[in-house]
Amino acid sequence: MRNVLPFKTFLQQSLLASTLLFSISTWAAQPANAPLGQDELAIDVDDIHHFISTLAIVKHHYLQEVSTKELINQAIAGMVGSLDPHSNYMNEQFFEQLQNSINGEFSGIGVEIIQEKGLIKVISPIEDGPAALRASSC
Repeated sequence: MRNVLPFKTFLQQSLLASTLLFSISTWAAQPANAPLGQDELAIDVDDIHHFISTLAIVKHHYLQEVSTKELINQAIAGMVGSLDPHSNYMNEQFFEQLQNSINGEFSGIGVEIIQEKGLIKVISPIEDGPAALRASSC
């Protein structure tokens, strides 16, 4: 009977650990603002293990040093990009550049420019921009 008790304890601890791992993996997959059904939350632990193992192999055996962050960003970009031709993952830096281009906010010397015959032509300084302030101080 002594051998049964440790095995039973081991079984209970294993079940608890598996339940915790499953709960953590499903919780981590849930977006903060979108309630999902139970089936949509499920993430196969073997898939996560496969991803992490592949990441470790690439980090260890690739000819050049590679950043873990860059590998993960590229993996996410591949995942999102494979969904359809219109889906694309943007890292924080790219998103900020996109926002600046959409809003028309960018920094520079403070002049309005146009492209004419393949050349850039300065039209005028932007009011209170660096070029206007420099011109007024001369």
